Amino acid sequence: MFNKHGQIIKRMYSSNQSIVLRFIVIAAFLHVHLVFSAPREVKVGALFMQGTHDFSSPLETKINEAAPLIAEAGRQNVDVVVLAETYFEGKTVASGAQNLNDSVVLDSMKVWAVKHNINIVAQVYELETNPTKLYNTAVLVNRNGEYIGKYRKVNLAPGTEANLLTPGDSYPVFDMDIGKVGVLICWDGWFTDPAKTLVDNGAEIILIPTSENDFRNMRTITAENGVPVAYSVDHRNDIPSGVFDHHGDSVFVNYEVGLNEIAIGTVTLGNYKNLALNKTVLASEGTDAENPASNAVDGLYSTERDAPDEKQTSWKAASLPQWIEIDLGKDYDIDRVSIAQFNTEEYEYQLEGRTADGAYELISTPFTNIETEIEWDIAGSEILSARFDKKQVRYVKLTVNSSSASDVTINEIKVFGYTDEQTGIKKNDMSAAKDFTLLQNYPNPFNPSTIVRYELPRTGHIEATIFDISGRKVISLDSGYRDAGIHTLSWDATDESGRRVASGLYLLRVRAGRHVKTVKMIYMR
Repeated sequence: MFNKHGQIIKRMYSSNQSIVLRFIVIAAFLHVHLVFSAPREVKVGALFMQGTHDFSSPLETKINEAAPLIAEAGRQNVDVVVLAETYFEGKTVASGAQNLNDSVVLDSMKVWAVKHNINIVAQVYELETNPTKLYNTAVLVNRNGEYIGKYRKVNLAPGTEANLLTPGDSYPVFDMDIGKVGVLICWDGWFTDPAKTLVDNGAEIILIPTSENDFRNMRTITAENGVPVAYSVDHRNDIPSGVFDHHGDSVFVNYEVGLNEIAIGTVTLGNYKNLALNKTVLASEGTDAENPASNAVDGLYSTERDAPDEKQTSWKAASLPQWIEIDLGKDYDIDRVSIAQFNTEEYEYQLEGRTADGAYELISTPFTNIETEIEWDIAGSEILSARFDKKQVRYVKLTVNSSSASDVTINEIKVFGYTDEQTGIKKNDMSAAKDFTLLQNYPNPFNPSTIVRYELPRTGHIEATIFDISGRKVISLDSGYRDAGIHTLSWDATDESGRRVASGLYLLRVRAGRHVKTVKMIYMR
């Protein structure tokens, strides 16, 4: 198993290659949490894999098929790439499942990430033992080759998947150097609450490995939440893979590599948000006292029709027309207002805005219904969106009328605009390491070569030495002064004389000033 594993990984290296990564150290960030500039342009790639339903192909073949697209993404300076769901499935889900502690796919991602300077999100079937459980899992690796976390699919598709797999139980948000990343998988995109939960938890972009989906679902996520979405599809159905910006506009360009393709698009993160959340509101006299106007900006609504009552807060008013006014607190540039509402076909909407000392002006074109194409009535709040050129306002006023209805119920109103807040993560910056760090080598076990990274908090002298299990020195890998930051060492399993060593356990000891750290490495001939 180890040897086969190593054979797959070793082809990603040349034996004498040394990869050195250098990062900018920002001294002002040493004493605080990471605080970064906004906005940030991020280049996103989504793979479109045409041959992925040949589940009889071994993992090695699939890894080799994916590698050129990852390399292309690297050449295009893509910051993060997402791979399709089911791509790494075996003949059956169970046969292709992997324990993440010994996953050739995960280790391959680590290699690609370092080699091509790219963040990667990919779906695998995860095997957990004691007791045995299978999960549909997305794993994330940063461009330093570090595994940073996983998301287990919460909403399993009815039928085989739901019967075979164990669902996840949360929607985590991950810190990457591009920003705060949320991940969903396929069937999660047929619901509206998962994406909303991610954004409530701070996600600035949502990446979606999927087997198949509807691009209208993707646009709904952006319209409701104001975040970009990139999704990777594993086979050609009615849509290719794609990238949508925070307005829900398609921004991808296809680059062809062999039989497969990659959608690449640039999106902006960091300074676009719902400005209406929990802001002060006024409403006309027809408002229901038990369903006040403040419910329309509380962020507690659910767009699922069958959600519990406590999640279905809404503003209700009778004797139309009625209006609601939202005070954003100060003047902002806004360019979109969205409404979450059931049964919108009977209503007419008028949107106005004014600055702190100005008069109301009409600012919108008619609202457009971009209701998600949910099948089987799983969910279904209709999302109405009004787009317009940037308008500076403090107060936003929505008037609702109808020629046939006598009252109105609105679950939520969101006002999207631009802030000058310092949020998110500035690309390619990192705080200085507080401690000397030596990371585990990979691949491990290895044949014929392996790499290992260490991180220095400041410029200093290092010594890197390989010992055998008896403590006898095998070879000195490196010695001298090195700059602060991350450095990479490579060992090709030879000694000081250039002879190949025997199979077995070896120790790498790295001394940095007064600090010494050691990792165990297994060489298998």
